[in-house]
Amino acid sequence: MNSKAFIDQLLASGLTFFSGIPDSALKNFVKEVDILKSEAERSVKKTARVVYVAHEGLAVARAIGNYLATGKPGVIFLQNAGLGVTINPLVSLLSKEVFNIPVLLIIGWRGKPGQLDEPQHNLQGQITLPLLELCQISHLIVNKESTLDQIKYEIENSIFAKVPKSLALVVEPGIL
Repeated sequence: MNSKAFIDQLLASGLTFFSGIPDSALKNFVKEVDILKSEAERSVKKTARVVYVAHEGLAVARAIGNYLATGKPGVIFLQNAGLGVTINPLVSLLSKEVFNIPVLLIIGWRGKPGQLDEPQHNLQGQITLPLLELCQISHLIVNKESTLDQIKYEIENSIFAKVPKSLALVVEPGIL
C-alpha cells in the first residue's frame, strides 16, 4: 500500500494530528510522516501537526489535548509492543463511558502468529488483537489485500460516526 496515498487520505478525512513513536514495521509510513512534519514546519499554513514522543502514553495524551483544543481526532502510531503503555489512558479517558474521545491507532504488528519474527515479539503478537478487544476498540487488520477505500470506510464508520469510537489499524510489517 502506498504510504503517501494513505496519509493523503487521512488528511483529506480531517485527521491532521499525528503523534507516536517510529516503528520498523511501519517504516514507509514513518518516512512519509517525517516528510509531512518537515512540510508542516516549513509552511506558513499549517495543515498538519506531527509530534514524536518518548512513549506511547504521551502520544495518547497529545491526541487527547488535540481533540479538546480542536474537536478533531488524532492519529497515534506505534508498535504493538507499546500497546500496553496506552491501555490506561485508552480505557480511563477515551472510552465511551468517560469522555468518548475517538482516535485512530496505527499499530505495527510485530510477532503476528504464523509469521517468523524475533522471539521478544511473539507473545505480544499473539495478544495484540485480544488486548484491543478487551479495551473495546474496533480493529481492522491491514495486509496486502487491504485497500484505501476499505480503510476509509472503516474510519468514516468509527471515528467519524454519529457516535464516534476509536479504531485500530493493525498493520502487518511491510504494508505501510
